[in-house]
Amino acid sequence: MRNIIGGMTQFSENKVKENGAQYITFGIFGIINYPVFYFIWLYLSKQPYSNATLRIIAILLCIFLALNKQWPGKAKKYLPLYWHITLTYCLPFFFTFFLLKNSFSPLWLANSILALYFLMLLVDFKSFIWLFCIGVSLGIISFFIDNNFSFKMQYPPDYVGIIITYLASLFVGMFSYNREKFESAKFTALKSIGATVAHELRTPLSTIQSSAKTIKTLNSTKNTPITGKEAIIDEAVTDILDETKFSNTIINMILVNVKRNKTGEDFAQISAKCCVEKALKRYPFQKSEENLVQFDSTNDFPFYGDEIAVVHILFNLIKNALYFIQSEKKGVILIWFSSEKGYNVLNFKDTAKGIAKSELSNVFDKFYTTTRHGTGLGLSYCSRVMEEMGGKIQCESTLNEFTLFKVKFPK
Repeated sequence: MRNIIGGMTQFSENKVKENGAQYITFGIFGIINYPVFYFIWLYLSKQPYSNATLRIIAILLCIFLALNKQWPGKAKKYLPLYWHITLTYCLPFFFTFFLLKNSFSPLWLANSILALYFLMLLVDFKSFIWLFCIGVSLGIISFFIDNNFSFKMQYPPDYVGIIITYLASLFVGMFSYNREKFESAKFTALKSIGATVAHELRTPLSTIQSSAKTIKTLNSTKNTPITGKEAIIDEAVTDILDETKFSNTIINMILVNVKRNKTGEDFAQISAKCCVEKALKRYPFQKSEENLVQFDSTNDFPFYGDEIAVVHILFNLIKNALYFIQSEKKGVILIWFSSEKGYNVLNFKDTAKGIAKSELSNVFDKFYTTTRHGTGLGLSYCSRVMEEMGGKIQCESTLNEFTLFKVKFPK
């Protein structure tokens, strides 16, 4: 039994990481939908069968889903599984059972088809098949148990027409997965290309770096001062070394972003100040870029997580901020710590371009980018990593004034 639960938990976790989950949105939907339609069907459009108990169970499941941020730390690893259980109960099971109890009435047939499409929008294809089959099967079994294993209908339905309509709706709904397949293929291709290009660039970069170091060493061993052409060469070599260092850092970021699957085994108690200092020390700033960063280490806090992952989150934020500071030719980067209810916060603010309100809701989406050379994977990576550590990252911005990222760690 433990192995079965473990396997189900792992399956749900993998699917949620790949495709996301609308925990709060669906939770709020259920909290509103199930009681409202109970009274609608009871008083405004009376239905043959209604059941308050089943609706209360659905409401309770949705309440706990909407309040997932308040779950204790150990329980959060079961959240993806709970998400799939809630969907199974609230959509295929609930609507199949009520469809049968209401004798295949046209109203409940329409509701069941809507629930079918809703489930398609919320999960990937493989998850949909599993949840649909389990939910519908449990709905049918519960109907027979509730009817003492008899098949009593208030009026004889058109079984053939109902089955054809239901299956046709299911077939049409499959086309909604074309977009999902395209994005999945695109992400897989980007991961493959990114990893391949990153690895292939290592060799020429190493050669360039080695040659530049040799020239630098030869110049530094001379007893006479470096002047004229030699000084120009020495400066050019320094620039080459800086650029190769920067390129290697970008390659590291690409590899971490595309290869990362999950965290947990590398978690440890870490200082937020330590992470910021390491990020600022290791990031390959160009020329005077480092002077644009102002870091206030007051109110440092410890957190339980993955140090390398947090450093790479900061790399992503620094890279994006410097891009906009350069393009706007104005702005600085401010980093400081604060505290909010239930969270310690690492604040990262740049005063360059800012983000329009219409774009704020998209900044953490896969493939969404506003930079010329971006892939749209950096901030989605940051969001995924923070969720793995039980925290979150939020963005606030005013166009042409500032962009503030709040990296929140649970206290």
